[in-house]
Amino acid sequence: MSQPNNIDPAISLPKPFHLLETVYRGPLFYVVRALRMPEKQPVILKLLHSRFHAQTRTLRNQVGFQIQQGMNGSGIVSAISYHESLEYQYCVYEDVKATSLDFIYANSSMDIATFFKLALPLTTALGRLHGQGCIHMDLTPSHILWSLEKELPYLTGFRFAVRPKGAKEERESIPPNDESLAYISPERTGRTNQRVDHRTDFYSLGAIFYRLLAGSPPFKADHTGGWIHAHLAHNAIAPHQKNHKIPQGLSLLVLKLLSKDPEERYQSAEGLLADLHKCFIWWQEKEEVSPFTLGDKDFSPTFRIPKKIYGREKELALLTSFIDKNNSTPLA
Repeated sequence: MSQPNNIDPAISLPKPFHLLETVYRGPLFYVVRALRMPEKQPVILKLLHSRFHAQTRTLRNQVGFQIQQGMNGSGIVSAISYHESLEYQYCVYEDVKATSLDFIYANSSMDIATFFKLALPLTTALGRLHGQGCIHMDLTPSHILWSLEKELPYLTGFRFAVRPKGAKEERESIPPNDESLAYISPERTGRTNQRVDHRTDFYSLGAIFYRLLAGSPPFKADHTGGWIHAHLAHNAIAPHQKNHKIPQGLSLLVLKLLSKDPEERYQSAEGLLADLHKCFIWWQEKEEVSPFTLGDKDFSPTFRIPKKIYGREKELALLTSFIDKNNSTPLA
């Protein structure tokens, strides 16, 4: 989400708002900083373009807003109110005086000390979201705001957010822009047979961590099919191989988040947070993080039957040998 300091004269605001700055203008909606008069309260407005007013359900503005409104607190931008009329459809949010990561780090990487200042509270906020039964579904650098003054991150961009009962329905709904596709999980592409759950957010978070540390996303592509193929079939180069300032232990943590199989990723924000704390402490002590056992404090918040078969190695080997023998036998 680019953030030019200007006022777009084509944007008109409903009363009682006074336009201060155009933050973002896209094909579906635009975002502005404004003052709510007469008290002059700073707010953020997200306004839907008028030609899309009839597609409210498709755009999911109300659902995303309701989730965000119920998550008021540290680390998540608070939603204040939702309004709909013949002329306007918009949401009002608190102005946390922060800027999106994609704007701040458009052409650079983040130093390790700053990374920990962002990663620890961001993971806490994501865990809080998951703890309330919500999945963000569209984590990208443009949906994470960074307050340079407070050195605090804020989650926003809940347009595709769902609760677990709706996650399966969203599996094949791909966000329609390349920036989102660079951070989408394999199961979110709709090309796997895996149910979408909160672990899709961990993959996206891993791709964001990768981008901040290495200076570029884990994969490159120039069209939708290319992005989908990369997330399904390519393995990311270890971040520390791209940027030698990244400690290897932290690099391996990022790669665990980027595992293709959700079972191989972190299963909970608490498990991820525990490992990030280890990395942070070691970095403070000696500015180095050696490889360590990842996920020893990580446990799934829900019971799942894994797809991997355990304790049947001999049977699997025998079955595989029969298949190989059958495939190698020429047809009569």
